[in-house]
Amino acid sequence: MKILRIISALLASLAFLTACDHDEPRSLYFIGDSIVARWDLDSYFSGYAVYNDGKSGARYYYLYDYAGAMKDRTVVVMIGTNDMGSPMDDVRLRAMAADYVAAVTALDARRVYLYSVLPRDFSSDFAGKNDMIRRFNAIVQESVASVPEIVYIDVFDDFLRANGSIDRDLYTDRLHLSPSGYEILSKALLDKL
Repeated sequence: MKILRIISALLASLAFLTACDHDEPRSLYFIGDSIVARWDLDSYFSGYAVYNDGKSGARYYYLYDYAGAMKDRTVVVMIGTNDMGSPMDDVRLRAMAADYVAAVTALDARRVYLYSVLPRDFSSDFAGKNDMIRRFNAIVQESVASVPEIVYIDVFDDFLRANGSIDRDLYTDRLHLSPSGYEILSKALLDKL
């Protein structure tokens, strides 16, 4: 009887350890575009095991490459700036936002921390791009509000000056981020974890 209790206790411990190893609560999987690819995750998230799947030039449909592959994991998504290449009316913007949200939910993650698309002022950007990005973010935020697995992190306004222009101190080239910009992203995520 004593041996059975020991074996039972060992099996219970093994089951617990296996569950913990499946996806440690302290693991974060980052998926996104060049903003994620350039993020020094080890510096900002030293208490976590971090995995960086950022890809320069990636568009939101890059998320479909991970469809179903993030089950039971905690994922951080920042993507979308490369999808804002041309002006879109609200009908096209809503259609893209619906597919964007579908791509995020297709990850099948236990938890997704989803960042808003950041404002930008790249040399080739068209007038009104940031207004369009703001509308896109609002549609996405509204769409994920009822999805308990998704935590939306709205940092759009944190990258603007009081006059509505981007805070150039937070960017290296008015598109990619400076260390100060990454500080804002990192703090916003750490506050939610």
